[in-house]
Amino acid sequence: MLISIFIGNVFFFFANFAIISISYMDLNGKKFMIHQLSYLISPKFPNPKYPKYYPTLNIFDPISLKMWMNLRRIVLDYGKKFLVRNSLNLTIYFICYVLFAIYMALEGLGIVSMVQDT
Repeated sequence: MLISIFIGNVFFFFANFAIISISYMDLNGKKFMIHQLSYLISPKFPNPKYPKYYPTLNIFDPISLKMWMNLRRIVLDYGKKFLVRNSLNLTIYFICYVLFAIYMALEGLGIVSMVQDT
């Protein structure tokens, strides 16, 4: 029984690792978009990690400001459902890890045993 728990734990670990990897790539893309959006409105010299790809907008033009606000709203809402779903998945995986750890500790101490005496 302990081997099957171990196999389940390995499966959950690799599934969780895949989800975390995809989430990390998604968050890096969103971070990049937010940096580019901030460079659009600010004439400051960009961070060398995130170079500036687009020219600075005219902050005195109301059409440019309205476009920037709409673009900001789109960037902030990008991937919101994905982020909520990943948060739920990570919570479920964390609960499973805790339950696996508790069970393995109890079986290691001899308190719980799944071996049936026949």
